[in-house]
Amino acid sequence: MITQVTNHANFEARLNYIQGDNMAFRKLALLTIILFAALHTQAKTIRAHGCGQDFVRIGDSKWDVIAKCGEPLHTEVISGDSQNKKELLVYNAKLYPAHKKLIFSFESGQLEEIKLTN
Repeated sequence: MITQVTNHANFEARLNYIQGDNMAFRKLALLTIILFAALHTQAKTIRAHGCGQDFVRIGDSKWDVIAKCGEPLHTEVISGDSQNKKELLVYNAKLYPAHKKLIFSFESGQLEEIKLTN
């Protein structure tokens, strides 16, 4: 009788241990999925963007982008002198529901990158 109780207690202890490991694995898997989804939607680089009737593409001038997309919400000079200036133009990302901002990066007045961020 004592052996049965001990075996039953050992079985329950093992079952609880396995279930605990299973729960920890599930939590880790869920955390990994959430982290991957967050990183995936955090920033995305695109090659072209539609502004009204026109498209803005890598290589366009800063003035072409402003003419096609309108005045930006924010402009920022990152670095450089008047010859090699790095600038950002920030717009609302209206066409991209998963993202809040559309950032155009320029070097020496030429569009180098279009990035969607949160």
